[in-house]
Amino acid sequence: MLTFTFEAMQAIGDECMSSEGRQEVGGVLGGRRQLNGPEVRSAVPVENCAEDPRRTYIPDHEAMMPALHCLDREDLQLLGTFHTHPGARAVMSGPDVALAQSGGLLLLIGLPAHGEMHRSWEWRAYDPLASAETSFAVRPPLSAPL
Repeated sequence: MLTFTFEAMQAIGDECMSSEGRQEVGGVLGGRRQLNGPEVRSAVPVENCAEDPRRTYIPDHEAMMPALHCLDREDLQLLGTFHTHPGARAVMSGPDVALAQSGGLLLLIGLPAHGEMHRSWEWRAYDPLASAETSFAVRPPLSAPL
């Protein structure tokens, strides 16, 4: 079963809010593979260098190295990546299918249109190592657990 620490969910939520639903954002997911599934403990944003960031997420390779070093400093494994689909559902596009087949966890986040970021976000995770797909809704803003 896929799990997230509060800190990882907060980091993903902060990155989603940073674009206000205007463009795709994303990053890397770090953590540990447990017997019952991956535990995401860290999410590190990576700049989008796509020609049209409103419709595509391509991680900037120069920004990827510091993100990977961040996971290494925290002694975390690279589990996979995350990115958003603003104003769209969390359904895999052609490039997302290819990315998912590379073997890492892929978390897609369907965001409401710009101006409606207060509405629920659709999260869908694909884990090819476990042949599993998980969907759930998250209502922002994320707040600390009681």
